[in-house]
Amino acid sequence: MATSLRFVIAALAVVGLALPLSAQINPGSIPGGIRPEVLPKRKNNPPPPKKTEPTDPAGIPAGEPWADKVLAKGRDQEWLATVEVSLNTVNDQDANGLPTTRPLKFDTAVIIFPMIESTGNARTFPDNFKSRVSFDGSEVDGQPTFITGYPSGARFARWEARQKDANGMRLRVEMGIGSASTRLDEKLAMQIPWPTDAWPEVAASTFKPQMFVDYLVNEQEKTASSIEFARQVKEWLKDEDPKKLPPVRVAKILLGRVVESIQPSGDGLSFNRTGAFRGFELKGALQTLKDGKGSEHDMACVLVAAYRAAGLPARTVIGLDVGDENLRRNSSSATQRRLYSIVEFCLIDPGTKKEIWIPVDPVRLRKTSSRAPGIDREWRYFGTHADLSTFIPLSFHYHPPTTVIAHGSPCLWGWITTPNILAAEQTVKFNVSSRPRRGGENKPGAK
Repeated sequence: MATSLRFVIAALAVVGLALPLSAQINPGSIPGGIRPEVLPKRKNNPPPPKKTEPTDPAGIPAGEPWADKVLAKGRDQEWLATVEVSLNTVNDQDANGLPTTRPLKFDTAVIIFPMIESTGNARTFPDNFKSRVSFDGSEVDGQPTFITGYPSGARFARWEARQKDANGMRLRVEMGIGSASTRLDEKLAMQIPWPTDAWPEVAASTFKPQMFVDYLVNEQEKTASSIEFARQVKEWLKDEDPKKLPPVRVAKILLGRVVESIQPSGDGLSFNRTGAFRGFELKGALQTLKDGKGSEHDMACVLVAAYRAAGLPARTVIGLDVGDENLRRNSSSATQRRLYSIVEFCLIDPGTKKEIWIPVDPVRLRKTSSRAPGIDREWRYFGTHADLSTFIPLSFHYHPPTTVIAHGSPCLWGWITTPNILAAEQTVKFNVSSRPRRGGENKPGAK
């Protein structure tokens, strides 16, 4: 927490020194023959300085927010993003070896899908939310409820269904999202210290285990990941205690080391035998670090793991990139290749004690050079990101941090059925269009 410094101006009056003799004469003792008007007129004492509020070293009045000065929002765009999850029955064989299918038959089902409220540069428009859940074309009644309290500030829409025996399920979600470009004032951010108290709730929750960041399947892998990243961060920081450096400098150093250590390889996506997209296929942070290469999503996971190992709250932000054609050049489906991951780390606003989430894009930084720029220079894609207005955030997790499952590959959503876990084939489609701007609405990124 920044310590407010009070500047006190002390005026030292030195009487009778270096003043003309006439300025020292009391008018009541003026010798005869000398008219008072020929003596220099004594200036009135200046008024005392106006009392001002105490300021932080950055010159910001105590209690005033830093957030908009540290991370300024720029050009903004508004989008309508649609995600459609489809489940179909699995072809099988009966006891006689004849082809058959296993229907989606259950007593109860709970379906969840991420509904981000805001990120460091974006927010959703609740009025644009629409959803539809159907089985064999028959829509499930009722609107979803929204559940919160999950790591990284995740929020989910939740639907329920009962007593179904169907060949297919469709979940369709439409969201309005506003995204803005950003500019980081690094000099100002460097003045933000580590908090003296505990991290706020959302920031603290990022240290909970996350699929592909800390572990894939079990606690043993999480333990191995924690040990390895603690060792690696110590090496990258040259044995310096991260708490003795400004948090933003720690974040910048580690970003540079990840960019230099990990070579982008593959797209991290999974497709079924017909070429339809079904989800993510990631190695995870630990294996990517060991291999020295991985997909852009794996690279984001490595950076988040490094930040957390240094004690810095961080989260993955998975979304749709609609602005960079180069990111889609090798894809079998341009629409699916829009899936992209960035990272956000947390600073605490010295004025309001609230979280400031700083966006970082290791993939685009790596594309500019395999060597990190000089640490004392301002970096593109480290807080300052002109292309974020075309990045549409969808989720903080590749798979929901709950007991739900997906089919074939994790892909943002999940469901759980009783009395049995079902087998199904999963595909996921995305579509994006511009959202008509309405008068009186706040800019994207506003909360």
